Amino acid sequence: MSRIFTPVAAMLLLALVAMGTTVASIGLWITRPEDQSTRVALLEAKVREDEVVIARLRKQQSAANWSHAPSSLITSPGGASGVADTEGGAGAGKAAAGQQAQAAAAGPAGDAQAAPVAPVMTDRRLAEAEARYAGLINQLALQPDEKEAFKTLAARREDIRKDTFAKLADPSLTLPQRQAILADAKAQVAQVDDSMRQFLNNDTDFNTFQKWEAQSVERRQMDEMRPVFANNGVPLSPEQEATLQDQEWALRSSNGQNDPYSADTMAGRRIDQNYINSSLAKYDADSLTLERQAASYMTPAQVQALTAGRYQQRGQLEARLLTMARSSAR
Repeated sequence: MSRIFTPVAAMLLLALVAMGTTVASIGLWITRPEDQSTRVALLEAKVREDEVVIARLRKQQSAANWSHAPSSLITSPGGASGVADTEGGAGAGKAAAGQQAQAAAAGPAGDAQAAPVAPVMTDRRLAEAEARYAGLINQLALQPDEKEAFKTLAARREDIRKDTFAKLADPSLTLPQRQAILADAKAQVAQVDDSMRQFLNNDTDFNTFQKWEAQSVERRQMDEMRPVFANNGVPLSPEQEATLQDQEWALRSSNGQNDPYSADTMAGRRIDQNYINSSLAKYDADSLTLERQAASYMTPAQVQALTAGRYQQRGQLEARLLTMARSSAR
């Protein structure tokens, strides 16, 4: 069903007309000699305000479109690149929307060769997405209808990540099989990210989303380390936490495809004792670097708590590496 004349679309059209009128007014006013600079400055400011309104209305229109999209478009779990395993264990875009619409148009029975319809996105999965992305939803200042669309896309991305790591944990897989699984996952994540970019309709917001996804490991580690600081009576401020998280992410990212939390590592190499030793050695070196950096924005007592927390997480990393070795590529 066409949604060309939805309330949001109508508001967007009115905003565009208002902006066009404003711009036309500039052409008339600049011909008048008196107060020319002041009038132009005021009109330019009005144009910028109109652009902000239009961007907001476009996002609301996109959210409305997603909220009415076929449930099968964005719900099936898939096979995720650039995806970190935050649990410590082993979206479709417009083209897919068109394919789903064509399948729906074929009738209830559909074609015998048509792809099966995916299950509906459950309330539980949406609730998990809301909890996982609560901080980001606040940062993006999403409206209620926008939040629902965002959660649907985010849950889809999380499905891909979980499914990928579950598949890669199979010790019987060969290296080519692992790489094929990862390539498929990357393609699926790219589709979801394209849809997310279109939905957010703002490069700054999309980059914020990308950074949030990239730092999933560091957020989990911060959640685990926060009680260490609190129990020692030296809790970190939000600014200190953000700085530490950025520094940890930068150090982990420098490991490239040898990152022990990356699907690329699980799919691209054999995890043997040499890899375990080198990963732990890098972790130790990173910990010393973090302690030196932290001295510039933490108290001595906070640095000591950081050392204790990092040592605790080192044990978790070692256990993870041993688990990865048991399901490593042959």
